[in-house]
Amino acid sequence: MASEWVIYDFVPYWLGPIASKLGISRAYFSIFIAASLCFFGPAPTLMGLTPDHRTKPEDFTVPPKWVPFESTVAFRLFEINRVIDDITGYDENIPAAYRMGATIEGCNVLAVRSSHEFEPEWLKPLQEIHQKPVIPVGQLPPILNYGDYDDNEEWKAMKEWLDKQSKGSVFYVAFGSEAKPSQAEVTEIALGLLEEKKMGYSVPRDEQDGWFTGDSVAESLRLVMVETEGKIYRERIKGMKGLFVDRNVQDKYVNNLLDYFKSHRERNEDAKLKGLN
Repeated sequence: MASEWVIYDFVPYWLGPIASKLGISRAYFSIFIAASLCFFGPAPTLMGLTPDHRTKPEDFTVPPKWVPFESTVAFRLFEINRVIDDITGYDENIPAAYRMGATIEGCNVLAVRSSHEFEPEWLKPLQEIHQKPVIPVGQLPPILNYGDYDDNEEWKAMKEWLDKQSKGSVFYVAFGSEAKPSQAEVTEIALGLLEEKKMGYSVPRDEQDGWFTGDSVAESLRLVMVETEGKIYRERIKGMKGLFVDRNVQDKYVNNLLDYFKSHRERNEDAKLKGLN
């Protein structure tokens, strides 16, 4: 049975042209949200086929010219300094920017880990930048089946330790699989959390090297969790809670993507029949 769609991320950037020659439709599934993809820019720019006005690290610390509204989405200097070689291609590997650009260039549709509730202002610009359909697929939170962990020895050991701790004394902090904080950074985060026993907000850092202190973590937490100035953050978090825990909302976005695949197949079949006639 012939394949009708192939769904892939930005790593196999070579897959799009091959699938196209075989008559297979292509969907680029992005774990990056729409705001990030807009910041990265058009595919030709990412691939180095058209000039990019961003030539030095400082250029990536402000929104690019193709973002049509005011935005705070940008790298901080210490962040871009860590990855600038991979973006510009100054290392020995194929740059991540080229991979992403080639992947987008070779796809028919962008399936983005996003939603209209989460970032409605970014979905339309993303479609305009790439001139391709953009389909948000929701935030895709994991489906938790706690029964699967009953026989897991590692989880048993963690659960046994957690059960011994007093209520409100343990914090869970997730950085994502791509984040690799140094031991010093992890220690500073822990010190700040232990001092205040609350969590939230972006901790102020030194813009050159990215360092922060336990005191700066604690002050940020007090701002978000207690102070009047932090009320807006608390309200935003409450507003987003339903989006991330509502399974019906998530299923709706996934079903929209599947409906798009189905309608695309039907259009192709109609076109083939017309060609035969």
